[in-house]
Amino acid sequence: MKRFGHMPNFEIPVGYDGQNYQDTFKTKELPFLTTETIDWNETTKKVENRLIWGDNLSVMRSLPAESIDLIYIDPPFFSGRNYNCIFGDDDEVRSFKDIWDGGLPTYLAWLNARLWEMKRLLKDTGAIFVHLDWHAAHYVKCEMDKIFGYDNFLNEIVWVYATGGASKERFSRKHDAILFYSKTPKYKFFPNRIMENRTEKSLKRAQNPNGARIAADNTKKLPTDVWPIQALNPMAVERIGYPTQKPEELIAKVIMGCSDEGDVVADFFSGGGTTITVAEKLNRRWIGVDISRIAVSIARDRVSTVYSSEAGISAVNKSAKLGYEVQYHGVYERDLVRELEDKAYKSFILNCYQAAYKPKGDYIHGFKDERAVYVAPAKKNLRKDQIEEFHSELAHHKIQNGIILTWNVSKEVEKYVADLRRGTNGPDIQIIQVKLVDIDSNEFKGENIRFINKPADKNIKGGE
Repeated sequence: MKRFGHMPNFEIPVGYDGQNYQDTFKTKELPFLTTETIDWNETTKKVENRLIWGDNLSVMRSLPAESIDLIYIDPPFFSGRNYNCIFGDDDEVRSFKDIWDGGLPTYLAWLNARLWEMKRLLKDTGAIFVHLDWHAAHYVKCEMDKIFGYDNFLNEIVWVYATGGASKERFSRKHDAILFYSKTPKYKFFPNRIMENRTEKSLKRAQNPNGARIAADNTKKLPTDVWPIQALNPMAVERIGYPTQKPEELIAKVIMGCSDEGDVVADFFSGGGTTITVAEKLNRRWIGVDISRIAVSIARDRVSTVYSSEAGISAVNKSAKLGYEVQYHGVYERDLVRELEDKAYKSFILNCYQAAYKPKGDYIHGFKDERAVYVAPAKKNLRKDQIEEFHSELAHHKIQNGIILTWNVSKEVEKYVADLRRGTNGPDIQIIQVKLVDIDSNEFKGENIRFINKPADKNIKGGE
């Protein structure tokens, strides 16, 4: 290699830390909080589909391995945070600011951590489509070769569109690249389901010597890696106002070509919900995730119109087969949590604290390592008698350390616990206050778990 000088690393993805990106991008194991269940007017027997508000990396790490059949993502293109932060949520802005400020290497490391998890989530028969443009497509292709394997690269699909401006400084940019990889050689692929129309010119060339046209069933051809699908114009019936909205026809070609009905389709940058909407129409199960609460709200409204709207592709069924849940992960509305049934509330708070729900007596609700945990009532101040009872149970079970998780604690109670520590050789108790963080504050991004006030309702129109 000396004659060529320094060579790039063709094996290790950018940012890889040897620990599956767990050290470089730390997350916590957090519970999902279901905020709404849509069962399509009680017509469905099961609720399996999921729309999730949260950081997609943390969400993916909470999902089981080999549970997804097909992934399509349309991540930020490394074209600038103002363009990619569609709605300007503080949470969204800060997240993208982190990856833009570090330049391309930081962007690749950020995306690689997520691609790494996507590979883990795919079944052996699964495939992934990553939609990019000229800003980073070729760099991401090199990284996906490392993560998914060079031999598992199947296509660089060129999506050709006519929209956009003209340029006198270079050839006008009129295409995106969609990288198509499988997880193993056993991937699903059904080109016969997405046959393309032949051109009039090719049909004329196919005429037989007597001048008769080829049979009607031969007027279609197998698909190529160039997809001339019209982009959505501002007046398209399908358009809902999302700046980077993709046509349903494009996503339908991906889903129909590489999955069966009933398969699980996931989009971890779901935006306004094009992928999950098309998956619903094509009778696939689905998971959609986005870091923007507004995007999730729009996606929820959009997918709910699948069987009543004429926009986009036609649904294969006239009514829904499965219901879906809207869930929060790592960001929780305080009042929703505090309204949970008692057992569910205690279990949820313990899970957020990374403690196990293991009741022992009336005041020991769980354990974190060797420390017992008491979850105080959600809507009441912590009282001295509750601390005394917890202290007694710790002593009875010969547990040396205890933790109290509470929303409300007075200075009087804090002083009581401090005096208790000084006045006895018995168990040691620590009070930890469950803290409410305003969604628009700088502190909001400081931890992986946040309890928030419910955002004010807004009349929002738009979405992907």
